[in-house]
Amino acid sequence: MRYLLFISTLFSVFATVAQENLVLNGIHKDSVRFYIGFQKVNEQFNYLQAAQKFSTEKAGSTLQQVELGRLIIPVNGGEARISEPTNTTFLLHIYDLDSLTGAPGNSLMKEPLEVKNRADQIVKIDLRKYKIRIPGKTFFVSIEWITNSRNQRFMNLSGNIELVPGKRFRKTAFIYQPFIGMVKNNKTVSDAWVMTPERQWKLYTHNMPYMTDLAISAQVSGQ
Repeated sequence: MRYLLFISTLFSVFATVAQENLVLNGIHKDSVRFYIGFQKVNEQFNYLQAAQKFSTEKAGSTLQQVELGRLIIPVNGGEARISEPTNTTFLLHIYDLDSLTGAPGNSLMKEPLEVKNRADQIVKIDLRKYKIRIPGKTFFVSIEWITNSRNQRFMNLSGNIELVPGKRFRKTAFIYQPFIGMVKNNKTVSDAWVMTPERQWKLYTHNMPYMTDLAISAQVSGQ
């Protein structure tokens, strides 16, 4: 009888935890088939940041974890001399909602979090120790690109990504890791935002209606 009571209590605890933790915009690596961050040949990198919008049922939740899907670049035979080609470093931002524009507003972090990743297609970022509280029902998770040599890659005229400029192609576009995925959800509007070089936020609708969301998920508690 005591054993059954213990099992019942344990199950109740697990059920409570499951109810309190909610995954928003859940992603799977097999669902990520398109990536943003690529521009036309001879153009500069288009955006400073890319943000995904999230909505919860209740205000005051706490952000526990963020996951993002990114492109892993295969190494060609001639590029094998380059070690760790998928290494990337980026900045993670969490924003409140700007009620006037609907865009990302004030930062909910004291400073952006620097994230380093080697070769994970799905990057998991544990945020529990930062105790990031969402004051309202809407918030944004944003990735800021660091445009340095560590992250720099090249795209040739054929659309192929190279670790170093191709010798056969005079024209290449500068692109930077991480290459964030996009997914299609059953929505008619986009919840993806991008920051322009002028530091202005705009809704990212370039891939509508085929892609509506960035491949970024968020786990919150307190729901």
